[in-house]
Amino acid sequence: MKRRPIVVTRAGDAGEDLARLLAEAGEETLWLPAFVFGPAPDESRATEVLGRVSDYQLAIFVSPAAVEATAARLTQPWPSGTAMAAVGEGTRRAILARIPAAVRAALFAPEGMDAEGEGGGSEALWQVLRPVVGHTPRALILRAGHGREWLAEQLARAGVDVETLAVYTRQPAPVSPEATARIRDWKAAGQTAVLVVASSEAVETLISQLDPIVGSDWTRSALAWLQHERIAQRLRIAGFAEVKVATLDVEAIRKATLR
Repeated sequence: MKRRPIVVTRAGDAGEDLARLLAEAGEETLWLPAFVFGPAPDESRATEVLGRVSDYQLAIFVSPAAVEATAARLTQPWPSGTAMAAVGEGTRRAILARIPAAVRAALFAPEGMDAEGEGGGSEALWQVLRPVVGHTPRALILRAGHGREWLAEQLARAGVDVETLAVYTRQPAPVSPEATARIRDWKAAGQTAVLVVASSEAVETLISQLDPIVGSDWTRSALAWLQHERIAQRLRIAGFAEVKVATLDVEAIRKATLR
């Protein structure tokens, strides 16, 4: 039985690690990140706001990239009076690894959840935060230029003064010549792929990456593997027929490679 190649579109260390684990398990895997991360769009504002992070009772990190960008700009230890929140397990680990003083502050995260790439993590985090928002006059959401609007709305409805801060930018990633050649070889060999898609925003980027290389029919013949219904809806609208909502688990993805 033939196995389908896997394209991991998740950006950052989490995506690279997933692609590496799949390759080490024997799967033909290509890491094709949808996005690359860049500097804050307004560096002076990012530095200024993070310099007074103690003004907030809660800081919410939306991704490991947000943690990395924040840690690089901190000029003093994290204040113990400013609680921290992570949308998923990967972000929680990044906080503990990159912001040592975080151990002195409260840290909230959905237990066992790894949903940095999609708003599904927002719903789970909101359930964790609901019991404490009554003691949270001000909250800061650390993110790229946009995202997590639903979570910001819930906090605002609960009476929290919410501010967002873009600590990094996210741009569509270019496709290398080597990646282009591999994808074209798959098409020439009659192979369809498993596409691991980590966010709704990645759908349009993925299409813009693959369609010019192998055409829309090949792109949409893939099995799209994702972890939230919002992403599934975006993919179906874009013309993907084979869509699977599941966890980004190595063994589960491996089973999906069997035709």
